[in-house]
Parts: sequence; structure tokens; C-alpha cells
Amino acid sequence: DIGKAAEEYDQGGERERALETYTRALGVLVPLLEREPEGERRERLRRQVRGWMERAEELKEGCGTGTGRDGTG
Repeated sequence: DIGKAAEEYDQGGERERALETYTRALGVLVPLLEREPEGERRERLRRQVRGWMERAEELKEGCGTGTGRDGTG
């Protein structure tokens, strides 16, 4: 599972690889979430997507890709 791989890279300290893998996982899950009918499965997907999005943003800031909190970078 691509999302689990991202978590393993993250836990192993491979921040850039984790970010790339979270991004790919989100590219798969977000469209699925949009098509998923209301219910428990959709809520689980929504929580997973939210968590991975938040972590990807943290990694993005830490890797120096994109703009940091102070507006630089």
C-alpha cells in the first residue's frame, strides 16, 4: 500500500521520499474520496487523507520545497 510505504519512509527519516510517496498516495485517495458515498468508509478515508495531507505539508516545509511559514523559501 502506497500510503503505508510513505509512513515507513517517514518513520525511517527519509523525508523527501516520504513526501513524494504521500503526494502519490493522495493523488489516488482524493479522487476516491470524492466518489465515495456517505458512510463509515468515507469517514475513514477522509481522516486518512486529512492526516496524510497535514503530514505532507509539514514535510514540505521541512524539506525546503515551497514557501515556509515565514514567507521565505
